[in-house]
Amino acid sequence: MKFTKSVPYNITEAVHCVLQEFCLSAAEKLHIQIDTRSLDIEPADEADPCKFLACDEFSRCSVNRRTKEAECHCQPGFLSVDGLPCQSVCVLQPDYCRDGECQIVSGRGAVCRL
Repeated sequence: MKFTKSVPYNITEAVHCVLQEFCLSAAEKLHIQIDTRSLDIEPADEADPCKFLACDEFSRCSVNRRTKEAECHCQPGFLSVDGLPCQSVCVLQPDYCRDGECQIVSGRGAVCRL
């Protein structure tokens, strides 16, 4: 959970207690186990926005300077189509190299080899 503004410590503790009760109730009524040690409550001005965003293996998280929100960006040579996880340009565009062989070079992107 991320607060948009700094809040007093006692508010953070109160929210943590409510979430612990939620976890216990979910376990009892829905048979869902949530590890209460996984609960993380931070004021937004102290939190790392990328901490809560799971980017795929071919992307990295960065913070939008304008909105201050975390975003996943594909690494060079990879693209995201319709919000799906990043995929190799070589797979998404089979004719990318025309007659050559498409390879992804780390840090550089798609490279065509003849």
